[in-house]
Amino acid sequence: MATLRRVANKRIFGQTFFLSTGGILTPQGSLLASIPNALYENQPNWAGGQVICRSLCDIIPPDAVGAGLPVAGWDGLWDGSTFSASNRFITNDVEASIPPFKVRSNRYPNGWGDGSSPVRIDGWERLGATAIEYDKVYQFYRFRINGIPGIAGQDQSQLTTYENQPVGTKFGFTCSGGPKASLAPNQNMVFLEPGHPGGSLIDTTCRCVMKQQGPASGNRGTTNTINNGASFITVGPYHTWESIWEINVIGSPNGRYAQWIDGVQTEDLSDIVWRDAGHPDGFYTWSGDMTWGGSGGFVKTRDDYIHFNHVYFWGVPS
Repeated sequence: MATLRRVANKRIFGQTFFLSTGGILTPQGSLLASIPNALYENQPNWAGGQVICRSLCDIIPPDAVGAGLPVAGWDGLWDGSTFSASNRFITNDVEASIPPFKVRSNRYPNGWGDGSSPVRIDGWERLGATAIEYDKVYQFYRFRINGIPGIAGQDQSQLTTYENQPVGTKFGFTCSGGPKASLAPNQNMVFLEPGHPGGSLIDTTCRCVMKQQGPASGNRGTTNTINNGASFITVGPYHTWESIWEINVIGSPNGRYAQWIDGVQTEDLSDIVWRDAGHPDGFYTWSGDMTWGGSGGFVKTRDDYIHFNHVYFWGVPS
């Protein structure tokens, strides 16, 4: 057995992980089993809850859009897309706090036009028309915007700023309503908005909000009504984003969305319409379709990156 050495900065929520010269090991020898539940600080204690999917962000998922395939060491099914292959790669990061201390780096390249995504990775328990619906979902991301030195092509003076689009950058979306064979009908999107709307698009902060688009919900943008100042994400260091999604009764605007950033709650809405009679499905897929902004003809003038260290979804099936 390899000799283990303690790594001081690999301590998360009171549990120490270990690094061997031959690779990443943990005291239990099982990477997923060793991740403490306390990591998911605001995960509810819902009866009947189960893991939907979980990514360790140490492998690029296979190109199998709409179908999904298992990934070694992960939970659930995942897929990628061929159009984004040059803009997604795995990076070792000594500051990553969750094993195996790697990140999936998503690149927004210089010259990229707005309204489209250079990266797409989808995940769920099953994907496509047979996706399992959930009435309640908890989501967790561990991520950083830029901040990792030494990535080829990135100006090292730009590690603590990010070039956004006026609408913002789509930070993944959760589908509801259906039909399940499509991601298009009702997209419930997490957005990284410009930190100072109307100001410079190159900034040191972004504001995290949820927006809806689709026939069931209409086009609704939310604001952070609790601790609004905590909704601003600083470019460079790691952050934790958590959210709770609870489906509405068809015909009633009583769905719930709650959000925490770095453990501080910034939103709790209880009047959300996630579905209607014509689109009755529960939550059924997460898509990491990371669109840069909306329309407007803006073009990126530099390379930027969003690095994911850990993605986890848990919930209660319908």
